[in-house]
Amino acid sequence: MRLGIVFSKTNCRAILLKKNHHQLACLKAFFIEKNEERAWQQSTLSYFRKNCGKLNKVILGVENQSVMMRELTIDATLSDKQILNYLRMQSDHLFGYAAEKLSVDYEIIKNKIQGKKLIRVVSALQVDMTYYQELFLSQNFQLSAIDIDSLALERFYQFENNIINKTMISNQDLKKFAVAIGLALWGLNEY
Repeated sequence: MRLGIVFSKTNCRAILLKKNHHQLACLKAFFIEKNEERAWQQSTLSYFRKNCGKLNKVILGVENQSVMMRELTIDATLSDKQILNYLRMQSDHLFGYAAEKLSVDYEIIKNKIQGKKLIRVVSALQVDMTYYQELFLSQNFQLSAIDIDSLALERFYQFENNIINKTMISNQDLKKFAVAIGLALWGLNEY
């Protein structure tokens, strides 16, 4: 089972998704309002720990405002290590921060077009990513990925017609959980 979680300033939305053979099923939808408790994120994760069973993947979504993105065209012959090294060396120029202050990753958008490839580079402040990793580890969750809400939304729309709603909410209301569903779909190129 997979859990997609997105925290906002006012609430948390999460989806428990199960993948069986060629079926994607939303089993539970969680909407939790932020309370006055200082540790509301920890208590929310503790609640998920008790109510979600064994999880294969846990994916956290962060808001677009928390990251910096760029699309770059690079030489198609560069290895993964060479690309990451280049991004670290250019981090001041690309993102305005020194490499040691950032978490940087990329994905290939288009591969080998006239000896070049188009990549999407995403960076976030290392301190923010460390906070989330430590938060989830404190509740015995191993994060599979930290993703961006806009990319998760793209993924939701890619798979939307293949998802079966087994939650207690309507299909219309389930769309309010589109980002969380897209997060739970992380890593699935096909079902």
